[in-house]
Amino acid sequence: MLVYQSLNTLFTFHLYENKTLNWTDAQDFCRENYTDLVTLYNQEESEQLKQLMASNSSYKAWIGLHRKEHSLKWSNGDTVNDTAWLPLPSPSTEPMCATILKDNTTWENCTEQKNFV
Repeated sequence: MLVYQSLNTLFTFHLYENKTLNWTDAQDFCRENYTDLVTLYNQEESEQLKQLMASNSSYKAWIGLHRKEHSLKWSNGDTVNDTAWLPLPSPSTEPMCATILKDNTTWENCTEQKNFV
């Protein structure tokens, strides 16, 4: 596990680099450990996560963002109100989940095995 903690704020990111799970199992793992997949509320948090991922560019990791039908939600249930997550995944009946690799966010099938933040 790689940890990034900001000196200026109260949040910590944990990149589970030695553990790969599908999105739902990653969410369950986080919740069993009293947390959740990462939710990014502002540009500062997004930039700090990009810094963490840039130092570990070989890891594509789940974040808490997912799409069911036509709505985006964070793992904790919060609605997404930021266009930073565009383009949206192609319309499909399957849920799609967001991953991050360096500073690039992509949409993947939620059943794939990935590291997670």
